[in-house]
Amino acid sequence: MVSITIALTSLPHPDHDLFHSFSEKLPQGDGISLLAGCAELGEQLDRAIDLLVLFCQPALQRHCGSLEFSLQMSLLQLQLAEDLLIFWSEVTRASLERIESLQPMLNCFLEVEAEEALATAAKADALLAKGEAMGPLHGVPLAHKDIFFRAGKICSGGTRLRQSHVMEHTATVLQRLAGAGALSLGRLNLSEFSIGPTGHNDHFGTCHNPWNLKCITGGSSSGPAAAVSARLVFGSLGSDTGGSVRIPAALCGLVGMKPTHGRVSRSGVLPISFSTDTPGPLTRTVRDCARLCRVIAGRDDDDAVTSTEPVEDYEASCGRNIRGIP
Repeated sequence: MVSITIALTSLPHPDHDLFHSFSEKLPQGDGISLLAGCAELGEQLDRAIDLLVLFCQPALQRHCGSLEFSLQMSLLQLQLAEDLLIFWSEVTRASLERIESLQPMLNCFLEVEAEEALATAAKADALLAKGEAMGPLHGVPLAHKDIFFRAGKICSGGTRLRQSHVMEHTATVLQRLAGAGALSLGRLNLSEFSIGPTGHNDHFGTCHNPWNLKCITGGSSSGPAAAVSARLVFGSLGSDTGGSVRIPAALCGLVGMKPTHGRVSRSGVLPISFSTDTPGPLTRTVRDCARLCRVIAGRDDDDAVTSTEPVEDYEASCGRNIRGIP
């Protein structure tokens, strides 16, 4: 008989009762208890969770469904559990079903691209079956703030003035994410023109904070913060000029970073202030943030300000002692 306690990081949900919904699906006979709200215990606990999730996966599949549970994992946990999980098309379908369920409450998506995402996920499965992984984000469902250009797609910038603007090229950061194997599930809400620290949008409606629907998400990257926090996607790109990644990350319990200016290309990103705009990731964990940042960072000839310095393995630095850092 399995006798293990899994300590999960806090899991927000609009009905504020995710812990109860999981607990009631796990009968006492399996000896598994779920303890929510343990994020403050830190990195060592995260590593223990990674191993415990793998060990307990069969019981979790029986009683709460591997797909539902997989949506609560970090990118690292997904990678470790890849052989025990399901096809990426099934993970994507589970994400889309969760979006359909929670979008009416959260209003974080401006457009969901379900058919295209499922087709891309099927291709990811086919490649993986042949032992061919595209990169560190192979098959992972993401979605991004609606300021990143995609060829043949609308980029609204959160305003009705641009709601029919179809772009002719794709942002460098999105090209790099796709090259690493990531999927896109659609366009995410934001403050109009990426201006506004609260996340309100009078044109497309305001996002709601998954931790408390009566509270703001923060802005301007409101959609990314709500989508990642509610476990609709595994990560998202926002943009930060004066706090537009960091504020919503703080208010929605996420990791959000504004990279050093010039570390990440702004080519194909709707500008506010070109001298201070910086694309940046919103994720569930520091390691996830490091992984996304490594993928999108680097020199880009289409943005003359980008640095020529080589991109470090940021993820390898996670867990190191911070003593001695200036």
